[in-house]
Amino acid sequence: MKALQQTEDGLAFEDGLLALPDGRELAWRWWGDEGGNPVLRIQGTPSSRLNRNHDPSVQQSLGVRYLMADRPGYGGSTRKPGRGIADVVEDLVALLDHLGIERIPAMGTSGGGPHVLALAARHPDRLSAITVVVGGTPLVAD
Repeated sequence: MKALQQTEDGLAFEDGLLALPDGRELAWRWWGDEGGNPVLRIQGTPSSRLNRNHDPSVQQSLGVRYLMADRPGYGGSTRKPGRGIADVVEDLVALLDHLGIERIPAMGTSGGGPHVLALAARHPDRLSAITVVVGGTPLVAD
């Protein structure tokens, strides 16, 4: 784990790399001040833990700190051939365990929406709330 750093516009961040049980690595980042309320944010596709709101006052005014992780094959995380939507769930639970987080609100944006729903379905006890932002809709008419 690296020490807390700051972007040019003043937003604090901290990077980490977690060795997963199957030998892969999971790259993760905290965005925001250490005292902020943690929120697990699963970014859209294709994106990585480096994607954030470019106005640091948004997180600061809300008092939140985003925890973001690269899905397998994105950013600094090791690829997992043949992975499905729910495969990322155990990686995220391993990250929460690593950081000592029992429960956290989670938000999935766009392509991250299905992943946050899978996390909620498999580990509802780990989430205090979930939100899907700009989620997909069925591709067929009702």
